Amino acid sequence: MKRKVNIFIISGILIFTAISIANAVSNYEIMPLGKSEVLELGQIIKEHMSLDNKEVVAKANGIEIYKDEVEMYKKLYNMDGTIKDSDSYVDVIGRRAKIKVLYEMAKDNGLDISIEEAKALSLKEKEIYDQELEEEGKTFMKDYIKALGLTEEQYWSDFRPDQIQLYYAIENLKNSFIKEGIELGILPEVQKTENKIIMSPDINKRYREYWESKIKDIEEGIEIEIINPHYQ
Repeated sequence: MKRKVNIFIISGILIFTAISIANAVSNYEIMPLGKSEVLELGQIIKEHMSLDNKEVVAKANGIEIYKDEVEMYKKLYNMDGTIKDSDSYVDVIGRRAKIKVLYEMAKDNGLDISIEEAKALSLKEKEIYDQELEEEGKTFMKDYIKALGLTEEQYWSDFRPDQIQLYYAIENLKNSFIKEGIELGILPEVQKTENKIIMSPDINKRYREYWESKIKDIEEGIEIEIINPHYQ
């Protein structure tokens, strides 16, 4: 069965983007984006990818945060309503700091995936898109890639794998917190049958609350140093 563009493609594009990841580790729901807004998102990313400004404007636990990424995510977060004050950099830098610290923590604990694994997952996703999408969806996918200023080869071989690496590292870190909670007897184990895992709404809620509390503790321990006063 062919999938509708507004159900499959838009969620597929956004699920691994930094907007979604930032909110996946926050108690916050992003506003759904329409087709025109997703294409605008692509244009914003394209604009800042081409600049490649590596001026360090802040550090989070010593991890560098660059001018271009802050300016780009400020626009992206404003677009989806993540931040309320369009003139403030505080929330943007705070969110970038959290993601970067969590990603480093995942890598330090061997919870990241290799670029080769990410590329394989990206190509698998492309295969699914090619097989499942109706023509409207395929056209929109091409428009989004074009808005990014990329060829299809560049998108699936370079751009998408980077997003996938980040996504899986954060997900694996969250899962490691849940495993820890189970081993400590704080969380219950899920019920398993021969063919499937049974996750009740209550257990799912307890798991989410546990990893959210762990991430909150990590976030509260992040030391942010502002290098450029403009980004105070």
